[in-house]
Amino acid sequence: MAQSPPFPTPTHPTRWKYKPGLSAPCVVTRSAAATLFKRGLWIKEPAQINEIKREGDAPWALLAGGTGGGGFGGDFGGDGGGAGVGGGRQEREALPPEKIEVLVLLPQDNSYLFSLTRVRPAIEYALRSVEGNGTGRRLLPPGTRFQVAYEDSDCGNRALFSLVDRVAAARGAKPDLILGPVCEYAAAPVARLASHWDLPMLSAGALAAGFQRKDSEYSHLTRVAPAYAKMGEMMLALFRHHQWSRAVLVYSDDKLERNCYFTLEGVHEVFEEEDLHTSIYSFDETKDLDLEDIVLNIQASERGEQEYVPGPRP
Repeated sequence: MAQSPPFPTPTHPTRWKYKPGLSAPCVVTRSAAATLFKRGLWIKEPAQINEIKREGDAPWALLAGGTGGGGFGGDFGGDGGGAGVGGGRQEREALPPEKIEVLVLLPQDNSYLFSLTRVRPAIEYALRSVEGNGTGRRLLPPGTRFQVAYEDSDCGNRALFSLVDRVAAARGAKPDLILGPVCEYAAAPVARLASHWDLPMLSAGALAAGFQRKDSEYSHLTRVAPAYAKMGEMMLALFRHHQWSRAVLVYSDDKLERNCYFTLEGVHEVFEEEDLHTSIYSFDETKDLDLEDIVLNIQASERGEQEYVPGPRP
């Protein structure tokens, strides 16, 4: 009688995958089954699995063929059967340890809270924990190791160039996973290319509203931090509690990384969806800042007047 496999498959958590052209019984170990499945050698045929035998986690697999299910039947409680094609023949396949290649794209500049110097120790600690199953769960087949490469994203186009250059140098071999970038303008092109190349991408950034489009260019991006729209939802709850209906969004826009712009963009989109009146005023804090001019401009816009133009100072 068929038994449940010791690990789930992506298509169904309780079904085996079965190699085409081979009939039951099929004897595999946990790690061998995982590796064979990853190599695309198995198809769904749970009804033909008579028995599962586990012998630790040794990296080997025994597969039997033949329309009569011969070969291993007498050894493992099967019906015996005739010696069909390959019947009674045992095959031993040595499966090398798996290697997962990870590309980390973060800035070298330590002025960023998420610079390589600050984040790298946490990444290496997490990967060591997963390799050693430090969480107490079997997260990976035994012997699986991570191979990590770190590149400077520069919070800009260098992130994309680093990814393309590495793939070109490796003659088309792509990483299995991309960690980062964080900055919006660095993450956007990398996320588009990752979706095109079918590569998973994890980022603690890319929080702008545009990255919510999961049906097209950002389909392979997973963000592990709350997006800016979540702050908009919090502000919306505050406005509803106090029964406020009008908001002025004031922010500094340096026209470079535009962190403040993307932050309030999330708030603005949420307010617009709820038909709250929203006006916007931006300034560049790197230049001379006149708070009185900012206040007068806000007052003028709320009254529906033209933008306030400051006159000469005494």
